[in-house]
Amino acid sequence: MMFYGVCTLALLTRQKNALVWMLCLLVGLSFLQWDAVATPVKGTLFSMYEIEFLLGVLSYQYRAFFSKLFPGLQIICAIALYLVMAWAMDRYAYSDEYPLRFIGFGTIAFLLINGALGVEEKFIARFGRTAFLLKRLGDASYVLYLSHWLILSIMGKIAAPMAQAPLLFVIAWHLFSLFLCLAFALVFSERIEMPMHRRIKNAFSPSPLKPT
Repeated sequence: MMFYGVCTLALLTRQKNALVWMLCLLVGLSFLQWDAVATPVKGTLFSMYEIEFLLGVLSYQYRAFFSKLFPGLQIICAIALYLVMAWAMDRYAYSDEYPLRFIGFGTIAFLLINGALGVEEKFIARFGRTAFLLKRLGDASYVLYLSHWLILSIMGKIAAPMAQAPLLFVIAWHLFSLFLCLAFALVFSERIEMPMHRRIKNAFSPSPLKPT
């Protein structure tokens, strides 16, 4: 909670790079603390996970610039770096708090996000309606992540008495359940999440100067 409180204070300043500089400071202090004895402050404010958070903020803040830098190559580099990291972590015994782990996987996410954004622009220009639908699914992905287990659980309990149903019925039931997950995520995202996101964004955006 302390970490998110500090991030909130940085956002409330309404300065474009306040959160970036705040995270840079926290990451630097976390490096000094990473092999120290565990303390409440270390666990709640200083953590190696802040490296990944910083790279995520940089990816969001400067996506217009980074997504145009050889997006296909960024995706290839992300895959290659993932293979290297997987080999290194399997070959050597790294602790969970070892900085290289967070730098490596944070960089992988950074490259994948910006590469995907760059490829997406070209994909949208070439495949209009299909790209539009996939973009909507991407916008609803977090809702899908949070809600799919509930819908699948309900559908599973409804189908439990029909355990001896024919195989085709079981396949159709699973496909229908997946369709419901996607439909719920799209509707919830379009009607609730995105409007709330726009209201919060407008509330924190600097108000335009009005002529007197």
